[in-house]
Amino acid sequence: MKKIMRILHFTTHNEDCGIGKYQEQYLAALLSQDDVYNEIFPYSPNKTKLMSNIELSEALIELRTMMRSFDALHIQHELSFFKHDELDQIIKTVKGMSKKVIVTVHTAPAAQYQRPQRFGFGPRSIFHYLRSVRAAHEFSRRYIAPLLGADLLLVNNTATKKDLTEHGINPKNIMVITIPVPVIDQTPKSEEIREALSFKPGDKIFASIGFLSRMKGVDQAIKALTLLPDNYKLAIIGGIHPSGGQEPLLDELSDLITHHNLVDRVYVTGYVRDDDRLNALIRECDICVFPYDTKYYSYVSSAALNNAFANRKPAIVYPTQSFTEINKSRITVDITKSANYYELARSIKSINIDDLIEKSTQYAKEYSYENESAKLVAIYTQLISI
Repeated sequence: MKKIMRILHFTTHNEDCGIGKYQEQYLAALLSQDDVYNEIFPYSPNKTKLMSNIELSEALIELRTMMRSFDALHIQHELSFFKHDELDQIIKTVKGMSKKVIVTVHTAPAAQYQRPQRFGFGPRSIFHYLRSVRAAHEFSRRYIAPLLGADLLLVNNTATKKDLTEHGINPKNIMVITIPVPVIDQTPKSEEIREALSFKPGDKIFASIGFLSRMKGVDQAIKALTLLPDNYKLAIIGGIHPSGGQEPLLDELSDLITHHNLVDRVYVTGYVRDDDRLNALIRECDICVFPYDTKYYSYVSSAALNNAFANRKPAIVYPTQSFTEINKSRITVDITKSANYYELARSIKSINIDDLIEKSTQYAKEYSYENESAKLVAIYTQLISI
């Protein structure tokens, strides 16, 4: 009788977290795979990072107890998930039991890591240099050094692989995988956006998707609207994350909308909790845009882009490395000539919507969670058999 692999997952879950939803969808797809059993470790990384030493020790005892009946631990790694040395302790605990550790790294260190530099020889320059050395060492100790103990790192783009390699990770231990596209229920309907924007035949609605962030270029989408005819309108599908922190940004975007007299041509949905509602809102629109910060998103892949694919919508993106990789095998998204709102407006006016809808639909089928989960099982099988 064939042995069933048992994988324990250390991840956010049942939270307002994109990575948590990503992993929950993976686990749902893995239910159809007969060769693997999956379970989530009860403590989320958002909980362990806030634990006292005593609480973390108790959690590690529970982890050790559970791992006796599992073959591997699969960790979801995001820079905000870890605060002290809990990642190092978790990996050492599992490796000390001669079990395998897989880590999916969602954000490359370069997104936040600052390499120490000295700009002079005076006392103040030396002081700042020494402080930056300490900060770099602490960053490495917290987020990078623990990864040396993992058996395999999974990343979503080659830039992340290259960056991890530059930080000392063996490239043979890093594998690039594709973020899967969910298969969604296309039946729920919405008229919320079209009613708010007084939609008329001939209007074109383009949309940004996701929690508000300065890295996502919503201001670029608003500015692009100023260069487009009046029949073009913008839906900002999303709002401030429930944990807060971006309220000033929403005020700035509101000021920008008001300054350019775009109140009647822009609609902000606010935070959308329900996925069915989110997808129905996307389907009201004609185009999805992702004018993301080219530096930051060279090291981060966006699951929000897959919302466009899942809903069979054409996508326009800025030329970030993680986005341009999508077009390597075949054209799937429209990449603006450069990362500015003039070129964004040009692409919105000129793209062949029907052609990109077909390509989005094809991409969604090829990289569905069902297909990618089968590939993940093959990865588990190969690793555990070593």
